[in-house]
Amino acid sequence: MADDNRPLKYARYAIGEIVLVVIGILIALQINNWNEERLDKIQEKKLIRNINREFANNLKNLDSTIARIESLTPSLSLLLGTMSNSSSSIFEGEILDTLLMNSSSIPPKWTRSDINVRGIESSDNLGRIKNEKLKQLLYNWFGINENIKAMEQSGEDAFLTYINYIKENGSWREIDKLGNFDNAIPGGSSLMPSNDHLILDFRFENVIDDHLVWLLNRNSVYKATRIHIQKIIDETNKE
Repeated sequence: MADDNRPLKYARYAIGEIVLVVIGILIALQINNWNEERLDKIQEKKLIRNINREFANNLKNLDSTIARIESLTPSLSLLLGTMSNSSSSIFEGEILDTLLMNSSSIPPKWTRSDINVRGIESSDNLGRIKNEKLKQLLYNWFGINENIKAMEQSGEDAFLTYINYIKENGSWREIDKLGNFDNAIPGGSSLMPSNDHLILDFRFENVIDDHLVWLLNRNSVYKATRIHIQKIIDETNKE
């Protein structure tokens, strides 16, 4: 009778062993999943901290760029206003050259970093971020940044057209005499001692207008971008 029960005992023992092994495997898998989730959370927090730091610095540079752009537009606006002003003679001579000099500064270009964001895009780390609003803001940023690059290039082209028009049709030496240049040759130009004729040139009016429009457009886009960046910073501060 004892021998008859032996196979049953072995079967129970074997089943018990299998159950223990399965439980052990399930526990190991659970621990592994927990570790992976913990590591993912650590990576997510590190990623978000880096994004926060990067965009905070970008915002600081953007504010500085906006301020510099707004310091350039008054001279261009005033210069453009003289083109249709019957009393434009008050802007002749050195007054006109001063306007030309002030409006000829290279328009500031927003210096920004996107190392961390590009790293997210290339490595598909965007999926690590659980905050859906932040994820959407970052996704939209890629398109915004590309549009800004195109807008900045158009603005630079308009600026170069403006500068080159003055070079080809006016006197830079008359403008330079008003600047504080250590090695500048004193005095103005004897070949073209005045730039007054430029304010009567409709083609120059078009060039000024194009340069001013792109500056104002850049300023407007930058300000809209500032709002987007602030939203990204606000969301990363929540994590």
